Amino acid sequence: MNLMKNKKAAYIITGQWAKKAYQEAKIYGDAVAVASSADKTFSYIPDCSDLDIPEDADYVYICENNTIYGTKFKTLPNTKGHTLVADVSSCFLSEPVDVTKYGVIYGGIALDFSANVSPLGTPRSVTDAIERALPELYRYPDPYCRTLVQTISEYEGVPKNFVLCGNGASELIYAYCGAVRPKRAMELAPTFSEYSLALRRTGCEVVRFALKQEENFDLRKDFLPFLAREKIDALFLCNPNNPTGRLIADDLLEEILRICREKNIALFVDECFLSLSDGGVDLTPSLSDFPQLFILKAFTKSFGMAGLRLGYGLSADEALLRKMSAAVPPWNVSTLAQAAGVAALGDAEFLEKNRTIIRAERPWLEEKLRKFGFWVCPSQVNYILFRGDVGLTEQLRARGVAIRDCANFEGLTSGWYRVAVRQYEENEQLIAAIGSVGKE
Repeated sequence: MNLMKNKKAAYIITGQWAKKAYQEAKIYGDAVAVASSADKTFSYIPDCSDLDIPEDADYVYICENNTIYGTKFKTLPNTKGHTLVADVSSCFLSEPVDVTKYGVIYGGIALDFSANVSPLGTPRSVTDAIERALPELYRYPDPYCRTLVQTISEYEGVPKNFVLCGNGASELIYAYCGAVRPKRAMELAPTFSEYSLALRRTGCEVVRFALKQEENFDLRKDFLPFLAREKIDALFLCNPNNPTGRLIADDLLEEILRICREKNIALFVDECFLSLSDGGVDLTPSLSDFPQLFILKAFTKSFGMAGLRLGYGLSADEALLRKMSAAVPPWNVSTLAQAAGVAALGDAEFLEKNRTIIRAERPWLEEKLRKFGFWVCPSQVNYILFRGDVGLTEQLRARGVAIRDCANFEGLTSGWYRVAVRQYEENEQLIAAIGSVGKE
């Protein structure tokens, strides 16, 4: 949009991504559709030899290779001297590109389903807060995140001394492992790999409880005797679990809490996706009664803030939080991140809109994946685990679509994948891309 000096541009719409770019441009200026193949579901390239381009248009936009619809520009449009802006994402991934033909090009992954972030992106309330905080960049950030801690305290209903902010959830995982330094810890398989990576840095032995595909990877009551029997110092749980998308039943969580209390086991519960789930139980009210409990939360997923890096931990164990704080660099949470966090927690409407989209889109996406013959784990959150054909990641990447290959998760092998639930048009394009793979 930085090219729109005259606030005017011409768009040739030959697919969903060109349509999306056109709609986005209309926010910033006068975008004009000078040609389109939407009348026949983008099944052809319109005649672009004599386009009615406004004389003061800053550029003409095309998406050159629409791999999902199987169409491609054989000759570039006559732009009548205007700069040609071309999305050549799929071209870069499938063929040599003569960059001298274009005024401006950009490429890469057009559709990213590999990261489980907010389908609505980042809320305007957050970007506005960041903009307002820009004049403060010359100052060091508050090392204690006092305003943000106060906001989290009120939002979560806990004392301020229960809160520790960090530079993303990952920093807090490593700080926790460094502070607790368990000799032997337990996690599920499959689950988020960062726990075991952080534990191994401290020399900790990691034991795993294997979840079963035939049980939809649910954690069930047969876990309880295993937990009681194993001599561990710490237990790591992810609720809902990543990558399975399954919640832990409320009564089972209560039993786990009881066993951990009786055996003095440090319990780490990752609730980073809980706010986007189908109503899993939040353990925050249990903090006061269970000082061994540490809860991890983050802004990354719910508020689309992955690039800003902001998370927080909750615990009644103040000594633990002091140790964790000492393990991270000073001024680790930027001024912009602190301002964004305060704004995000005040935007309940945005969070509800995200949940509404996820509840509407997830069943449709699961159904379409099953129609390909894939085994799909019934999800309770904003991502879906499924088993498909080996090599699907590479085939989709060649079409400009990224999904998460889950072969590196303990308990999974090649052919397991995870996709985020996004907005309808994007989900539709993902299914079309997978369908085009099957036609090869």
